[in-house]
Amino acid sequence: MQIGKIIKKRSAAALILFVLIAALFAPALLPGPEAYAKAVDPEDPYYGIASELYDIENGLPTSEANAVAQTPDGFIWVGCYSGLYRYDSRGFVKEVSDPGLTAIVNLFVDSKGRLWVGTNDNGAAFTEGEGFTFFDHNDGLLSDTVKDFEEDENGNILIATTEGIAFIDRENTLHRLEDPRIDTEYIQELRREGGDIYGTTIDGEFFSIRDLSIRAFHTDTEYDFEANCIYPDPDDPDLVYIGTRGSEVLHVDFEHGMKILQRSDVAPLSAVNAILKTEKAVFLATGSGIGYLDREGVSHIPAGIPMNSSVYHVFEDKEGNLWFTSTRQGLLKLMGDPYIDIAKKASLEGSVVNSMLYSGDVIYIGTDDGLTVLDKDYRKVENDLTAFLAGCRIRSIKKDSKGNKWFSTFSEKGLVISRADGSITNYGASDGVLPTNRVRTSFELSDGCVAVSASGGLTVFKDEKPVEFYDESSGLTNIELLTVSEASNGDLLAGSDGGGMYRIPRGGKAEVIDRDDGLTSEVILRLKRDEKKKLHWIISSNSLGYYEDETGKVTILDHFPYSNNFDIFPDGKGRYWILASDGIYVVPEEDLISNAEDMRYAFYDLKNGMPAITTANSRNFLNEDGMLYISGSTGPFAINIRKAADERGKPLIAIPSVTVNGEEKYLGAQSDVVIPSDTKRLIIDAYALTYGLDDPEVSYRLEGFDDDTAYTGSMSDLEAISYTNLDGGDYYFTFSVLDPMTKATVDTGRLHIEKRKSIFEQEGFWIAVAALAGGVIFYLARLADKKKTEALMKEAKEKRELINQIVSAFAKCIDSKDRYTNGHSFRVAQYTKMIAEKMDRFTEDEIQDYYNIGLLHDIGKISIPDMVLNKPEALNDEEFEIMKSHAERGFDILSEIRIMPDLALGAGYHHEYLDGKGYPKGLKGMDEIPLVAQIIAVADAFDAMNTDRVYRKALPKSVILSELKKDRGTRLNAEATDAFLELIEEGKIGFLNKSED
Repeated sequence: MQIGKIIKKRSAAALILFVLIAALFAPALLPGPEAYAKAVDPEDPYYGIASELYDIENGLPTSEANAVAQTPDGFIWVGCYSGLYRYDSRGFVKEVSDPGLTAIVNLFVDSKGRLWVGTNDNGAAFTEGEGFTFFDHNDGLLSDTVKDFEEDENGNILIATTEGIAFIDRENTLHRLEDPRIDTEYIQELRREGGDIYGTTIDGEFFSIRDLSIRAFHTDTEYDFEANCIYPDPDDPDLVYIGTRGSEVLHVDFEHGMKILQRSDVAPLSAVNAILKTEKAVFLATGSGIGYLDREGVSHIPAGIPMNSSVYHVFEDKEGNLWFTSTRQGLLKLMGDPYIDIAKKASLEGSVVNSMLYSGDVIYIGTDDGLTVLDKDYRKVENDLTAFLAGCRIRSIKKDSKGNKWFSTFSEKGLVISRADGSITNYGASDGVLPTNRVRTSFELSDGCVAVSASGGLTVFKDEKPVEFYDESSGLTNIELLTVSEASNGDLLAGSDGGGMYRIPRGGKAEVIDRDDGLTSEVILRLKRDEKKKLHWIISSNSLGYYEDETGKVTILDHFPYSNNFDIFPDGKGRYWILASDGIYVVPEEDLISNAEDMRYAFYDLKNGMPAITTANSRNFLNEDGMLYISGSTGPFAINIRKAADERGKPLIAIPSVTVNGEEKYLGAQSDVVIPSDTKRLIIDAYALTYGLDDPEVSYRLEGFDDDTAYTGSMSDLEAISYTNLDGGDYYFTFSVLDPMTKATVDTGRLHIEKRKSIFEQEGFWIAVAALAGGVIFYLARLADKKKTEALMKEAKEKRELINQIVSAFAKCIDSKDRYTNGHSFRVAQYTKMIAEKMDRFTEDEIQDYYNIGLLHDIGKISIPDMVLNKPEALNDEEFEIMKSHAERGFDILSEIRIMPDLALGAGYHHEYLDGKGYPKGLKGMDEIPLVAQIIAVADAFDAMNTDRVYRKALPKSVILSELKKDRGTRLNAEATDAFLELIEEGKIGFLNKSED
């Protein structure tokens, strides 16, 4: 058979080089399973399932997806009819524009890390070296429609087509797997999980392959089902799962007479297209949606999954996330979710939740419209209590030690008590028991009494009867009480809506605790008792703090990162969870109690999978198992705070490419890259790859450029990493994943970047400049020494010609550095010479000296950084000051040539103006500014106006003449300007832009 055609293209080559090299380093790149986040487990009572659908409205450039795979570098690949896409957890990028890679129907990654692509009409392709190797009918492929790939234990790649099976050996030679039973069959799939390869045909036949031979073959007439897919059980090489075209999944002993061990009815799902067994369940991709079989083989359909049609593939990535493809709906990702979205599980309509209680496997949800009760399977329960509280705004639900539930409402029902025996009692203002029907919350005291806070005061109940009442007469300056608790000595504690907090001895007068005692706000939303610490957490309208029961000291946590907080809970592992208006903060106990200046914390919000934000001033409930039931602004949800923070994933760092002046360069596993000296913009592509709900904390720095860390924040907020006009030299780019709480570095990727130095940055250039300068000084000295004799005058003339040539060479260096004004030095020198001649007051030698001085007037620009000198945009103030410094720098350079002191005058003073508004010295008048500098200023001004610059074209002739005449005698020397205008009139000086306006 033939070797497949190798098609090499620039874009394909770069991509494949990246993928292939990364694959070779796969063991080092991919951490073990312990490094990843929680896998999808539909049966875990402490975890939920989050889903995200990618389609044309959500990132994927199409609403159909046919295949999905993950290469060892960590990237996800998606095959669609429109092409091949790479997903990096932030977006989808179409990586390859090769015309052969369209209508992609399947993807496969082999043991070498190579990505195989099966197309609907262009055959098969795989990555190797610098291109794609293609196989089609011209190479002996049975059909150009490739349906699936699989690899056997010897490294052969089997290709399922619509006309049989081919295979490619380790030498990349194509063969046909010959067997009359499959020679012309439409092979639908091939699957292997460590043993034999199994497959199905479009006619419902199924078979096994070992050592490139058909080992067993079964037709649809042998059994009472039609096989639609087959999947070898990864836990037992003798067993397989068979999905039917109807609504059954069979667990079969393939090796021992096709004995059916279990039949699972998966209706209403039908047409089982793919099966995947994970550690947690057996997942199904079907024509009518997604389902799973539990450990007993019972079928379930996860609630709230937004994919329900034409699901053909299921794949598990390295983190345990599941990916499903639909030819109609796109790509779906299922993730293990530390949050249980109770609203979604119970199909509740979105509503604001004010209070939660979990008791006896029952969830109580208090809303503005009444009470919702759910059983352990999240089914709604309707009973006398829900009917009694219908339409009531429930602010708080509490349970006492007798099993009674206390409902505080803002309604005519007031305080409602649901007893353990099922009876219901309520108290309100009409009974004279409570001051109003606006009841906030309740708290069971250590003696079994229950304190109830309301608008109007505080009532204490004993055996459900009011026995104590506290209001203004008890020393309360504000009787709108929002919260109530009990100090360790039995005193009542209450927080008010604007009057601070109160400590009330039972039956005594209240002690007021306000701003004078350390509070930053006198609106106290919550007092939370902390038995372990013997203190009360204070949640006010603008701060978080605590009150020590024994000492009465108030401590405000002014280093806590957020002010608008609602509730706080310890997780039993040395951390506190603070529910806030922007998410959840998790803080180490020692940092919170000590009010640490650099307080560590982890932060979770909607980007991390939170179904909703906590309702303001809501009541939430933590049960004994660590499950925190949270009142959400759009519905209830829960999270196990003892488990969640310990099961965050460790992202995989990838720096796949850099972009140099707009051209992307893939790096693969390289840790070094060389970029050319003319690089103006460098973009570094860096990722912390994770496909679960985590939003990793990352940081980066370019050592050699950044003085400190350039960015610290979430991966989702990371913008393009871009650097411009880097000097030549070595740089080290470090990209780190941080611990979300401690901010300590968890993992780091490092890239060495060498930028080639330009000629002006190379030591040899400056050695040559120094040598030239030394030569100039030497010859000038010799010239001065030998002026005494006529014989030496001739030699001096020759030396002067040499000096002129050296000066001319310097001028060329100057103009080559400033590429936007190339030739400027020679033009200014020529204009200076012409003006001096026209003025008719200088000797021939003086005129030649003026010409040389004009050539070197901009020598100071050699010391100006390229990023300033050649910047294509307007300079900012700081850059303009740097640019102006070229005059003084030029003077300093040339002043060392003492044999010709006037040489430095043009460089140092050609930007000085007669009106004193020039630079660098601000000299004023003809007496202060050297004459040669005044002449050069006229020549320099004209050339600046008469040449194209990066920010404008040459000015029109009329504008230039007008400017020269306007500045004559005010900024520019009148005699020199007149001489220049005469030269223009004589036609000896022309204009680039001859327009008159």
